[in-house]
Amino acid sequence: MDFRIEEKPRTRFVGIRKFIRGKDGKAMQRIRELWDESFLNGTYDKLLLVSDNNPGIAGLYLDYKKDGFTYCFAASSSKEAQPGMEEIIVEPGTFAVFEFIGPLPEIMESSWKRIYNEWFPDCEFEHADEPEIELYPTGDRSSAEYRFEIRIPVLQKKQRTPPLKSGPRGKLYGLLAGGLLGIVFGAGADNPIVFLLLGIIIGIVAGAAWDKRKAG
Repeated sequence: MDFRIEEKPRTRFVGIRKFIRGKDGKAMQRIRELWDESFLNGTYDKLLLVSDNNPGIAGLYLDYKKDGFTYCFAASSSKEAQPGMEEIIVEPGTFAVFEFIGPLPEIMESSWKRIYNEWFPDCEFEHADEPEIELYPTGDRSSAEYRFEIRIPVLQKKQRTPPLKSGPRGKLYGLLAGGLLGIVFGAGADNPIVFLLLGIIIGIVAGAAWDKRKAG
């Protein structure tokens, strides 16, 4: 699937946060309910007022626990947080950025599944210890042409150098030792070559037996 790698600066968000229980498989449903509440109680409009540069809303995933995670409904902002809101800082780092096209909320859950089921298993990156970020610009979220981003903090996977494997050395040592013994015992004999060859053969056989014993 298509993505791009981008270096992002330190970013300040302001917004509200809520712990989302996820063990029962209803985490996305609870996030949609949080969005609906924010539209009704005016939180969405307040966040648009403090949003810097590109108006839009962000969803941040952080503080993962065994039974859930914290979801922040926020906007990137340099302005003072309004009452009931708090500051969330995302440190500078490397992000894998994915762009999706389609209506919300239908496409949101399938987008996350594609990232974790299709991209992460075979990619050259691992997850970094920073929040995941959804970026939703203003526009018609029910449109089939609506575009939004998901940013995943990543680190390059460390390339592990496999340990050097020492091959069987018994034959080599046997060859050297047998040859040396053949020379010693063959010294002064009428046919020293015979002793040399005999020593080499015995050394190789003994070395092979040693290699087999170590391998077993």
